Amino acid sequence: MRMEPVTDTCVWTGTELKDDRSWEYVLTDAHRSELVVALGAVKKRGLGIPVLAKETFPLPSLGPFLAEIGSDLRDGRGFALLRRFPVEDFEYEDIALMYWGLCSHIGIGVTQNGDGGFIHYVTDGGLRPNQGTRGVGFPKESKLHVDLMDIVSLLCVRQAPDDPPSWVASSMEIYNRVLAERPDAMARLYEGFEWGRQDEHSDSESPVSGYKVPFFSEKDG
Repeated sequence: MRMEPVTDTCVWTGTELKDDRSWEYVLTDAHRSELVVALGAVKKRGLGIPVLAKETFPLPSLGPFLAEIGSDLRDGRGFALLRRFPVEDFEYEDIALMYWGLCSHIGIGVTQNGDGGFIHYVTDGGLRPNQGTRGVGFPKESKLHVDLMDIVSLLCVRQAPDDPPSWVASSMEIYNRVLAERPDAMARLYEGFEWGRQDEHSDSESPVSGYKVPFFSEKDG
């Protein structure tokens, strides 16, 4: 059980992020052009999301740029903001292909619920996903939470009229706060806790299936 504060770059506060915006990345015109060219190539070959990878969606100059972002996600702050992804004048299907192709240069995509879908639309319109009892796709605030995977990626195609903010938090900053203010609680947190699938299991899974998740694992420290 770790009882010393975490001091890596993954520990940060909102105030610190305002002063250092190196977490913000911007696509160049050349990067955007590469995405469009790669999109045309996969459509011509009839390739879909399940087979898109770095090899089938080549990005000569953007690929190394995305590798840098991936390094920042794994070994740096743990999040990044990428601007100027091309969404104007593209159909949703084409945006999805470009988005998945771009993300394939950062990690390996997986599904995250019983639907087995690759991309889910955060909307209360006709494309609203079937997400069980989760709040995705409903016109209300989504609280800070953690998805059980290494990297989560979100793309804003069209901003909501009320321009709601997006929030991020450093889990290691929270860890340090708990350690400083309630060290007596650490032992209980290290025991882990039960969580359920919230009706997002497949037909072959038990609706009450869950896992015990440790608050902090050795691989994180």
